[in-house]
Amino acid sequence: MKQGVLTPGRVRLLLHRGWNPLASVDMEGAMENAGENLCAVALETKNERRSFTTKSGKKVSKAPKIQRLVTPLTLQRKRARISDKKKRIAKAKSEAADYQKLLATRLREQRERRSESLAKKRSRLSVASKPSIPA
Repeated sequence: MKQGVLTPGRVRLLLHRGWNPLASVDMEGAMENAGENLCAVALETKNERRSFTTKSGKKVSKAPKIQRLVTPLTLQRKRARISDKKKRIAKAKSEAADYQKLLATRLREQRERRSESLAKKRSRLSVASKPSIPA
């Protein structure tokens, strides 16, 4: 993913249509695209550059690091990723429910077969245990 300019928090840049905000970025926060120069899009508008003096007397300035831009395309990809995740979760739930139904039917069939075989055994035992009446 290309890099862009951003303040410490995430912001959306208001740019005209067809302009690629990710064309090229230098470390100062200026953005260039085919001769157009859009300086200080996010950094200088809020004056995020902080200058201070060190113990040795040296003057130093700090600015926020360059981070990823929040563009409509990144938001679209995020929405797609979230919807795919929701679809996967729903599919997994439905498949789990179907599998539970299948297990329930198999268990019911197994119980029926077991009860039938026990009934057969009982009937055989009862027939065998009855004494024959001599005539």
